[in-house]
Amino acid sequence: MAGSMNPVREAIIDALDDATLALTATAGVHWVQAPQGTEPPYVIVMKVAGTREYTFEGPPILNELYIVKGVGFADDAEAMDERCQVLLDNVALAVDGRDLLLAPMPEVDVNYTDNSSGEVWQHVGTQYRIETEGAS
Repeated sequence: MAGSMNPVREAIIDALDDATLALTATAGVHWVQAPQGTEPPYVIVMKVAGTREYTFEGPPILNELYIVKGVGFADDAEAMDERCQVLLDNVALAVDGRDLLLAPMPEVDVNYTDNSSGEVWQHVGTQYRIETEGAS
């Protein structure tokens, strides 16, 4: 996937490459959805919105919203969310080719259930705002 990824997406996924998180998210960290047939627990990262602010000179400022959530039984999903918060909340991400203007700022909690194949999975996470501009 490297090379084709949005650099903010890549920075988030890199920040979640953590041995402690991997103990709970045993099925890994996935972009948008886990591969078909993957059983929780796992973490999902997804971009939900983004805007561009153009200035008189230089590249636009990108203001993007990402959801990072744990999916699994309730205790696992909550543990994954708590660990993701430690790894992301206001952390200075290393974003290739862009300057970080606003580190991941938690804005909204995410919490809902999903019934799949007779199992009830909890989705617990956080929506983050991240702002970057082209590196100077």
